[in-house]
Amino acid sequence: MVDKNHRPDNQRYTRWSIRRLSVGVASVVVASGFFILISNPVNAQVGTQNKVVTTTPSNSPTDSGKSILDSKVGQTESSSAEKKEIPSKTKPSQDLSGKTTQTPDKKVQEKQEVTKENKVGKTIAEAAKEIQKATEKVVKEATSKEEKDSSLDQAKKSVLDNIKSNINVPASYLDNATYPGPFTAGVNQVIPYELFGGDGMLTRLLLKSSNGAPWSDNGTANHAGLPPFANIPKGKYFYQVSLGGNAAGKQNKELLDQLKANGTQSYTATVTVYGSKDGKVDLSNVIATRQVTINLNSLKSKADPSLEQAKKSISENIKESTDVPASFLQNANHPGPFTAGVNEVIPYELFGGDGMLTRLLLKSSDGAPWSDNGTAKHAGLLPFANIPKGKYFYQVSLNGNAAGKQGKALLDQLKANGTHSYTATVTVYGATKDGKADLNNVIATRQVNLNLNGTTTVDQVKKSVVDNIKDKIDVPASYLKNAVFPGPFTAGVNQVIPYELFGGDGMLTRLLLKSSNGAPWSDNGSAKHPGLLPLAGLGKGQYFYQVSLDGNAAGKQDKALLEQLKANGTHLYKATVTVYGATKDGKADLKNVIATKSVTINLKGEKKADSKGQSQQGQNDQAQNQGKKADYDGSKHSNKGGTPSATSSKGGQATASKKSLPNTGQKSSLGLTVLGLLGLSAAAILALVGMKRREKK
Repeated sequence: MVDKNHRPDNQRYTRWSIRRLSVGVASVVVASGFFILISNPVNAQVGTQNKVVTTTPSNSPTDSGKSILDSKVGQTESSSAEKKEIPSKTKPSQDLSGKTTQTPDKKVQEKQEVTKENKVGKTIAEAAKEIQKATEKVVKEATSKEEKDSSLDQAKKSVLDNIKSNINVPASYLDNATYPGPFTAGVNQVIPYELFGGDGMLTRLLLKSSNGAPWSDNGTANHAGLPPFANIPKGKYFYQVSLGGNAAGKQNKELLDQLKANGTQSYTATVTVYGSKDGKVDLSNVIATRQVTINLNSLKSKADPSLEQAKKSISENIKESTDVPASFLQNANHPGPFTAGVNEVIPYELFGGDGMLTRLLLKSSDGAPWSDNGTAKHAGLLPFANIPKGKYFYQVSLNGNAAGKQGKALLDQLKANGTHSYTATVTVYGATKDGKADLNNVIATRQVNLNLNGTTTVDQVKKSVVDNIKDKIDVPASYLKNAVFPGPFTAGVNQVIPYELFGGDGMLTRLLLKSSNGAPWSDNGSAKHPGLLPLAGLGKGQYFYQVSLDGNAAGKQDKALLEQLKANGTHLYKATVTVYGATKDGKADLKNVIATKSVTINLKGEKKADSKGQSQQGQNDQAQNQGKKADYDGSKHSNKGGTPSATSSKGGQATASKKSLPNTGQKSSLGLTVLGLLGLSAAAILALVGMKRREKK
């Protein structure tokens, strides 16, 4: 039997422990992190129960009581981490004699206490589990929110900052793509955003970070992927690039076959980035979108017609010679496009870029807009229509001291040379499999002349007007007679044109230059003789001129002027030669008069048909007067006794009459006139004879 004195103490200790537990159990569990101790409360409860039930009694009552107390204390301490509440004590009962007895017995009481302790421990474990779950949820939500706040802005920014608006895909990339393979991954299909820049993927080329990054067909080299933004969380964002046209909606092999069948083509595409839910794409959560243009190029086959077009473009669209205005060279700067493609190899489709020297070599540049250094961003001119990008390359190689120089060194040399003619070679190359220029594959070449003009000073122009323009000229009648319209004869007369055109073949103004003495001439410039410059090294596009005529030719131009000159015939004109400067945009500045000079132009015209008739009539009148004089002289001589022979007189009269009479086409009238004159002559002779006979008598 256990000592009675120990039982109350044991009960009081148990009650104190339980009260202490009930006050601070929750805070102790959360703060100390002892989730592991209560992770399996059932086992702990069973262990405690077994420890109490299987206590071993000792031989002495004292030891026995002590053992029970120790077991109670151990039981209480073991249960203190689990109990929430327990009854304070067991009430005693009295028998009929009034003696107090203890009920129930010790084993029953201990069993009840263990049962209660188990229930309390179970309740505490459940509470701890709930606290643990709530804590984990709070931590998870806090972490998720922090990641969301940082990566969401990065995802949105990456679409704006790291995705290009326009790309050109080399023909070899498409031609070498296979299925299965990565080329079409992410195109018309949703995949994780972190895979956007995988090696061999079409979408990789949309990233600005792909510039200079390695590429391998079908990703065979396993080059490192390019993330759309740094530290992108995996599985959190998804994307797709949706193509338009007949490629819309197609995927994998079907899509690749369609792209190859289309060949060189431009596609409008939409890049869409989505959020996620439960680790899967959430198509309802659109993070960002962007419209892009994808230019896919294809070689297709060796029979690609572009090859023939490339060859043909050299002969048909590239000039043999071009003149570059001085202002173009003067205003060019570096860095800038002026020397692009000169002594360096670049894509052929860039031949006619705005502000490029090579642009002027294209026939299609005639009349096309130009801006210095390409500041206006005028549309580029293609060497031929639908040229595939990245398939052909070119360079224009200069000779002389400009050979081999590039960039700033080349531009400085061209400016230092001033007005200068260069012989250049245009070479077009094919491309290698990786989309680079194949210098061993020459498609076509052509020799051209580039006439670059330097700056001509105002003083040089003034001197040319004084030294090289004549004061007076005589223009042969045949030049005016053979002139036609349209034609160059009246160019620069009563109209403003570039000063460098002053001495063109077949132009009236050419004859005003002293350098025209002995120079060849062809009517209407049909022989295309070289033009004569007013001064050596004259820069083109810097100065303009006109020769203004006076009289009834003043102000008239072209056909009206030519007709007036021919109608005037031989005529003397007073004219004024005026030279103007140029505006910033290369047009004549009529307010900026550089020099003037007064000249005389004597245009000779052909003799007219009516003038010839008048001349003949004059001759006839003169002959008739001579005939009359002869008759008068005959009469005079007859008075003196001189008697000319009838034959000679008659013959002389006939000859004179024949020359003097105009041809009217009426022979009978002419015969009667001659007979009448002969009759009068005979009558006069007979009268003279009769008078002589009377005198003798």
